[in-house]
Amino acid sequence: SGDHRDLHSFPTRRSSDLHWFWIGVEMLPTILPVFLSVFGTVAVAFLIIDQFKSEYIWPIGTILATFASTIVVGHSQVKKLGTIKEKRFFGLLIILCLLAWLSFNVSYSSQHVFTDRDPAVYAVAGEWLTKHESIKIPVHSSFKQVRGVLQGSVGFRVDSSTNKPFIFAQGQHLLPAFLGLTGRIIGDNMLRINVLFGAIALLSVYGFATL
Repeated sequence: SGDHRDLHSFPTRRSSDLHWFWIGVEMLPTILPVFLSVFGTVAVAFLIIDQFKSEYIWPIGTILATFASTIVVGHSQVKKLGTIKEKRFFGLLIILCLLAWLSFNVSYSSQHVFTDRDPAVYAVAGEWLTKHESIKIPVHSSFKQVRGVLQGSVGFRVDSSTNKPFIFAQGQHLLPAFLGLTGRIIGDNMLRINVLFGAIALLSVYGFATL
């Protein structure tokens, strides 16, 4: 006997594309933080061993982050509250609101480089990493020859415990690592990337709240 199934029962390409679109809307608040967490871990690991090289970090970080994201998608069995339409509506609404927030704030992102505040420490450390493979900044004798100029600051300290003293940035190095990698591609515009990570952080909070 022939196959007499209704042609309308077959999924069209458009419906298939929309299906994957809505899956992306639902999973983005979970996948994006996982991807950045794994990628950032790889970047900081290479930074710790003073091998902050793009040719190592980008391929290895991307492969491991993609693998981790795939695992999250495959094991995401959490049943969220609400109907399908409600979840899709609010998921898309949050993403659109964050894109609007990002578009507005990118022109007003913090570019504070006076190292009396944490954002400046991260920005200066990120700028250093755009051209160097280590977070350690060598101490130059010229610092000692200028009256009123100090080697360290509120956010940077001098380590003189070795034969070659160096200046190191205080705080966590995840954001400087991200800034350093993007700065090698987009130059000084990397200082505007701070607001992007802020938007991702807000998206992560929403993703966690929906679990």
